[in-house]
Amino acid sequence: MGVAASFYANSLSSAHANGRYSVVVALLLAGLLLIASWTAGVLLFEVKRLRHECIAGGIAGCRVRSTDKLSLAHVLDEARSEICFLGITAKRSFSDDQFKVFLINHADRNVRLRVLLLDPHSEAFSRRAQEERESVESWKQELAATINKIQHYRQIYGAQIEVRFYDIYPVLRLLVVDNRKIVANFFLEGRRGTESSQVSFEDSASDLASHFIKWFNVIWQYHSKAVDYENYTTKD
Repeated sequence: MGVAASFYANSLSSAHANGRYSVVVALLLAGLLLIASWTAGVLLFEVKRLRHECIAGGIAGCRVRSTDKLSLAHVLDEARSEICFLGITAKRSFSDDQFKVFLINHADRNVRLRVLLLDPHSEAFSRRAQEERESVESWKQELAATINKIQHYRQIYGAQIEVRFYDIYPVLRLLVVDNRKIVANFFLEGRRGTESSQVSFEDSASDLASHFIKWFNVIWQYHSKAVDYENYTTKD
């Protein structure tokens, strides 16, 4: 590398001294091309090395999705004991027909569902609605519809669904199946939740995936309150 650099510098100096400016330009362009190629090669090597280290570090099975995102309905049949869900109003998640079919077909499986929804009377609820350019009142109506739908499922199908309201700012929408499969959509500031990319983990044995499970349990235990189904209202 040192010999090549010395040869390049001497050639450039000689061409300049002899007034061969076209050669000078050609040498400069060649040098820039060489540097760009070398930089690209180094970056490619680093990306491959980082990917290898991630896999070796226990993040195998991690996938980032910008399209073809997973929903609650997509993972229902994988559940054997528990599904944990954290969202805002869950407008689409519990109104999907696949969810009702799951409850009917697996009534004897005793799958428990723990659901965290954003408290409609919290500052975080109003703030996030404004960031997504949505009406606070329309979000409250969507949330009320979700609560009514879940209560219907509890009464008609005997579904083991427990809902709690949390009041901290929502940073992601989270779905955990049997403490094994994790699906997370990150809420980006100033953008709708549907516009964010999705990260999914097939194996929660990795340290990173397990943090999502711990985060859910901390909110459930310390930053949420039970929903009174019978007296639930969206009015202040």
